[in-house]
Amino acid sequence: MTPSTDIPYSKLAPVYDHLMIHVEYDEWADYIHLVLEKYGQGGCRILDAGCGSGKHMQRLQDYGYETFGFDGSFDMVRLSAQKRVGHLWQGDLRLIAASQSFDVVLCLYDTIHYLKELELPEFFRQCHQALKPNGLLIFDAVTESFLREYWGNYTEWDEHNGWAISRRSWYDRKEKCQNTVIELEDQTAQKKFMEHHRQWSIPMSKLKRIGAECGFDVLAMFDSCTFDEGDENSDRNHFILKRGLN
Repeated sequence: MTPSTDIPYSKLAPVYDHLMIHVEYDEWADYIHLVLEKYGQGGCRILDAGCGSGKHMQRLQDYGYETFGFDGSFDMVRLSAQKRVGHLWQGDLRLIAASQSFDVVLCLYDTIHYLKELELPEFFRQCHQALKPNGLLIFDAVTESFLREYWGNYTEWDEHNGWAISRRSWYDRKEKCQNTVIELEDQTAQKKFMEHHRQWSIPMSKLKRIGAECGFDVLAMFDSCTFDEGDENSDRNHFILKRGLN
């Protein structure tokens, strides 16, 4: 079996959309649109940080937004390009490398958890630099209780379009790390691959604090896809942060 890759999703691209079939992309896009109606400044340029296969961008374009996106995996960027969405490049959450500024930066569906706590300030600084004054940073994070309850001991197996897929997840309480090992078998080429994903848990209060220390006003933290106040007991929280004028 090919060893785990350093860049997540380098081998998963052919089956990524199938693995994410449970995600309500339309509902998420509707929610982001409502958030922008409530908190936005009227701009329409959105950067999707960690854009995956481009499905969020695809749906936001239907609302008339101009979309841009990057991902750490070139294979995922190529998958997004097949959907003819926005302006794309390979980038890193810690080094966005944008040559222009945006009204909104999104970082959705657990993407921020690929960063360790010590890496979060650089992410917030990069987003601050990429945003126009009064621009919004919108991201989501899941709570430790959610990780322990739903992903503490999880396995599944599936087949799709000539691929056999197995997934095993566990939560390391000491390291506060969510581990997921995905094994793929290309049944046509008779090749096997593996990816070991590590995502890090961080308290919601720390995310607020680090964001504020990096120059953002924390406008709200909402329970998943609602406008109800979220907390450490929520499964998932959406954060809305605004860059100041400086």
